[in-house]
Amino acid sequence: SLQIRAFIAERDEEAFEWYFSGEAQNHHWQHKMRQLVNERRLFACMAGTALHNQGVQEFWNFVRSMLTVYYDNDGALRAQVYKISHDPSGLRFTHFKILRGSVALRTPISYQSNGDMYDQKIGAIRSYNGLKYNDLTEAGAGSIVAVSGLSATYAGQLIGKGEESSIAQMKPTLQSRVICANSDKISDVLAAFRLLEEEEPSLGVVWQTALQQLAIKVMGPIQLEILKRLVFERFALEVDFAPPEILYSETVASTVLGYGHFEPLRHYAEVHLQIRPAARGSGVRFVSECHVDTLPLRYQHIIEQTILQSPHRGILTGSPLNDVEIALVNGRAHIKHTSGGDFQKATIIALRQGLEQADNVLLEPYYAFVISVEVDHLGKVIHVIQKASGQFGPPQHQQNRVMIRGRVPVATFLDFPLELTVMTSGRGMVQLQHGGYDLCHNRDEVVAKMDYQKDQDREYSSASVFCAKGVSFTVPWHTAKENMHCL
Repeated sequence: SLQIRAFIAERDEEAFEWYFSGEAQNHHWQHKMRQLVNERRLFACMAGTALHNQGVQEFWNFVRSMLTVYYDNDGALRAQVYKISHDPSGLRFTHFKILRGSVALRTPISYQSNGDMYDQKIGAIRSYNGLKYNDLTEAGAGSIVAVSGLSATYAGQLIGKGEESSIAQMKPTLQSRVICANSDKISDVLAAFRLLEEEEPSLGVVWQTALQQLAIKVMGPIQLEILKRLVFERFALEVDFAPPEILYSETVASTVLGYGHFEPLRHYAEVHLQIRPAARGSGVRFVSECHVDTLPLRYQHIIEQTILQSPHRGILTGSPLNDVEIALVNGRAHIKHTSGGDFQKATIIALRQGLEQADNVLLEPYYAFVISVEVDHLGKVIHVIQKASGQFGPPQHQQNRVMIRGRVPVATFLDFPLELTVMTSGRGMVQLQHGGYDLCHNRDEVVAKMDYQKDQDREYSSASVFCAKGVSFTVPWHTAKENMHCL
């Protein structure tokens, strides 16, 4: 239309001349529009509704005519995984878009997953349209396909040599125990949730061996309702969930030295660790400050793997230890009696002995919120936020509405969306995102409620084991330092 041509002419010199000369044809204007869109100098807006199927086809026709995408079919394979699924027979499929290169039946694909390299052959290639699909023998760059034969892929992964995940996964803040009416079906329930975990990496499945219980880590209570229905529809299993509990974390506020000695008869290992507080959200980091002449490198690697491979419990509530830097500062092995497992034991003892001395801190998950309400409801909303131990910035006024941004503990804000709906008669809006972990607002209450008995945790003892005259004996954490062999 003349109006669109005038809009384009205002943004390009050549189009400006065309507009006044009238010499350019429709295909010239189409090419110019495509050029400006690809150069990000022109941004088109369209209106329609998918619910009533109005404007949908016109929108896709416009996208197809305007966008120019170049794919390289001959380069090394690069593909973005967006989904993992299983067909009715249980065959695992990896759904991805091919960004470069191509795939074909029975050809090997090399990819990296969680630090390990895999070289696996494609068993089937499918092009899906809803629930229907066509079997393919090959697919090139730009194609969206599902392939079987890849066992270690996950949503968000980049496939190709040296490629790793490019998508940050959401962190669950709640955990709920799975209730299975028929205890004989618990193994089937566990298998079902393991399969769902493959398809949705943010779903954390925890099998508690000591209690023979299954727990699920989720983002919110609504996700539990969805999972309950999904497990029944896909696996014909009836499950329920206990009320969700907050996932706490622990760290330290001061630097301490932890000592661990493991020397039952014919075993020997000693480890000295310095535990340092680190930035929020940094997790657990390991550094070695111990010379290889003091402790051979192979034993240092075992200590590093022991620290990094699995979460370690704090001593306040037994919650995972996070936001710490753990440095290996000293250690000793025996030329004859030391094995790798000895250093695993000594490392855990040293870590625990250090925590016994530390100023331990309990952390809880926070929501980052954005709340928009009418001005009349501002006072009520602020009162609720303050009562929930939240913090917020100055309210931002927008005509007759006001917007508030801040952070608040998840534990005190789980029911707020429903409360806001009732308070504002449905006119209030709230957006909640994971806002990281920070100091627990009611530490003493949580510690008392969880009642973690640190001295009864057999997996995490802080007592060292020594040997004298062929007899092993245990030394409690508070007297372990003076008994160490390398100080």
